[in-house]
Amino acid sequence: MYSSGMLDDIVVVVVDDDGDIRFSLAEFLSRQGATVFTCSNAREALEAVRAHHPNIVLSDIGLPNRDGFQLLEDIRSLDAQRDREVPVVAMTAFGWSGERAQRLWGGFQAHLDKPFRPDQLLSMVVSTLDNHRG
Repeated sequence: MYSSGMLDDIVVVVVDDDGDIRFSLAEFLSRQGATVFTCSNAREALEAVRAHHPNIVLSDIGLPNRDGFQLLEDIRSLDAQRDREVPVVAMTAFGWSGERAQRLWGGFQAHLDKPFRPDQLLSMVVSTLDNHRG
Protein backbone atom coordinates (compact mmCIF):
# COMPACT_ATOMS: atom_id res chain seq x y z
CA MET A 1 0.00 0.00 0.00
CA TYR A 2 1.07 3.57 -0.54
CA SER A 3 1.31 6.13 2.20
CA SER A 4 0.00 9.56 1.42
CA GLY A 5 2.66 12.18 1.68
CA MET A 6 5.41 10.15 -0.01
CA LEU A 7 5.74 12.93 -2.58
CA ASP A 8 5.08 15.95 -0.36
CA ASP A 9 6.72 19.12 -1.70
CA ILE A 10 7.29 17.48 -5.10
CA VAL A 11 6.05 19.23 -8.24
CA VAL A 12 5.30 16.95 -11.20
CA VAL A 13 4.44 17.83 -14.79
CA VAL A 14 2.53 15.01 -16.51
CA VAL A 15 2.36 15.11 -20.32
CA ASP A 16 0.05 12.75 -22.20
CA ASP A 17 -2.41 13.32 -25.03
CA ASP A 18 -4.82 10.80 -23.49
CA GLY A 19 -7.09 12.62 -21.05
CA ASP A 20 -7.93 9.49 -19.05
CA ILE A 21 -4.24 8.75 -18.49
CA ARG A 22 -3.54 12.36 -17.47
CA PHE A 23 -6.44 12.27 -15.01
CA SER A 24 -5.44 8.91 -13.52
CA LEU A 25 -1.79 9.87 -13.10
CA ALA A 26 -2.67 13.24 -11.59
CA GLU A 27 -5.11 11.65 -9.12
CA PHE A 28 -2.63 8.99 -8.05
CA LEU A 29 0.33 11.35 -7.68
CA SER A 30 -1.79 13.93 -5.85
CA ARG A 31 -2.83 11.27 -3.33
CA GLN A 32 0.89 10.71 -2.70
CA GLY A 33 1.24 14.42 -1.84
CA ALA A 34 2.60 15.77 -5.16
CA THR A 35 1.49 18.97 -6.79
CA VAL A 36 0.64 17.93 -10.34
CA PHE A 37 0.28 19.96 -13.52
CA THR A 38 -1.13 18.11 -16.52
CA CYS A 39 -0.52 18.89 -20.18
CA SER A 40 -1.82 17.36 -23.39
CA ASN A 41 1.07 18.37 -25.66
CA ALA A 42 4.72 19.46 -25.71
CA ARG A 43 3.95 23.18 -25.99
CA GLU A 44 1.80 23.13 -22.86
CA ALA A 45 4.41 21.03 -21.07
CA LEU A 46 7.26 23.43 -21.82
CA GLU A 47 5.15 26.32 -20.52
CA ALA A 48 4.39 24.32 -17.36
CA VAL A 49 8.09 23.59 -16.86
CA ARG A 50 8.88 27.30 -17.26
CA ALA A 51 6.12 28.40 -14.91
CA HIS A 52 6.19 25.75 -12.18
CA HIS A 53 9.85 24.59 -11.94
CA PRO A 54 8.93 20.91 -11.46
CA ASN A 55 11.05 18.36 -9.65
CA ILE A 56 10.24 15.80 -12.35
CA VAL A 57 8.47 15.52 -15.73
CA LEU A 58 6.61 12.39 -16.84
CA SER A 59 6.18 12.51 -20.60
CA ASP A 60 4.46 10.30 -23.13
CA ILE A 61 6.59 9.83 -26.25
CA GLY A 62 3.75 9.77 -28.80
CA LEU A 63 2.54 13.37 -28.51
CA PRO A 64 0.89 15.39 -31.29
CA ASN A 65 2.99 17.94 -33.24
CA ARG A 66 6.17 17.72 -31.10
CA ASP A 67 6.89 14.28 -29.64
CA GLY A 68 8.44 13.42 -26.30
CA PHE A 69 11.98 13.42 -27.72
CA GLN A 70 11.53 16.97 -29.03
CA LEU A 71 10.03 18.01 -25.69
CA LEU A 72 13.11 16.59 -23.95
CA GLU A 73 15.35 18.71 -26.21
CA ASP A 74 13.28 21.81 -25.39
CA ILE A 75 13.48 21.09 -21.66
CA ARG A 76 17.26 20.57 -21.87
CA SER A 77 17.62 23.92 -23.66
CA LEU A 78 15.63 25.55 -20.88
CA ASP A 79 17.73 23.71 -18.27
CA ALA A 80 20.91 25.14 -19.80
CA GLN A 81 19.51 28.65 -19.44
CA ARG A 82 18.60 28.00 -15.80
CA ASP A 83 21.72 25.99 -14.89
CA ARG A 84 19.67 23.09 -13.52
CA GLU A 85 18.45 19.79 -14.92
CA VAL A 86 14.89 18.56 -14.48
CA PRO A 87 14.69 14.76 -14.59
CA VAL A 88 12.40 13.55 -17.37
CA VAL A 89 10.85 10.07 -17.44
CA ALA A 90 9.55 8.73 -20.76
CA MET A 91 6.26 6.84 -20.76
CA THR A 92 5.61 4.74 -23.82
CA ALA A 93 3.64 1.86 -25.24
CA PHE A 94 6.62 1.02 -27.48
CA GLY A 95 8.31 -1.92 -25.75
CA TRP A 96 11.93 -1.39 -26.80
CA SER A 97 14.74 -3.07 -24.92
CA GLY A 98 18.47 -3.73 -25.14
CA GLU A 99 20.96 -1.58 -27.02
CA ARG A 100 18.29 0.15 -29.12
CA ALA A 101 16.47 1.22 -25.96
CA GLN A 102 19.68 2.60 -24.45
CA ARG A 103 20.23 4.77 -27.53
CA LEU A 104 16.61 5.92 -27.65
CA TRP A 105 16.24 6.66 -23.97
CA GLY A 106 19.72 8.13 -23.52
CA GLY A 107 18.53 11.64 -22.71
CA PHE A 108 15.82 10.51 -20.31
CA GLN A 109 16.57 9.66 -16.72
CA ALA A 110 14.25 6.64 -16.96
CA HIS A 111 11.37 5.17 -18.92
CA LEU A 112 8.20 3.29 -18.10
CA ASP A 113 6.54 0.90 -20.53
CA LYS A 114 2.76 1.33 -20.73
CA PRO A 115 0.72 -0.05 -19.24
CA PHE A 116 2.34 0.21 -15.84
CA ARG A 117 1.04 -0.33 -12.33
CA PRO A 118 0.79 2.44 -9.74
CA ASP A 119 3.54 0.83 -7.65
CA GLN A 120 5.85 0.86 -10.69
CA LEU A 121 5.13 4.55 -11.28
CA LEU A 122 5.70 5.49 -7.67
CA SER A 123 8.90 3.46 -7.47
CA MET A 124 10.20 5.07 -10.69
CA VAL A 125 9.39 8.60 -9.49
CA VAL A 126 10.99 8.07 -6.08
CA SER A 127 14.13 6.38 -7.45
CA THR A 128 14.55 8.99 -10.19
CA LEU A 129 14.27 11.81 -7.67
CA ASP A 130 16.69 10.04 -5.30
CA ASN A 131 19.22 9.49 -8.10
CA HIS A 132 18.89 13.08 -9.24
CA ARG A 133 19.51 14.45 -5.74
CA GLY A 134 22.39 12.10 -5.00
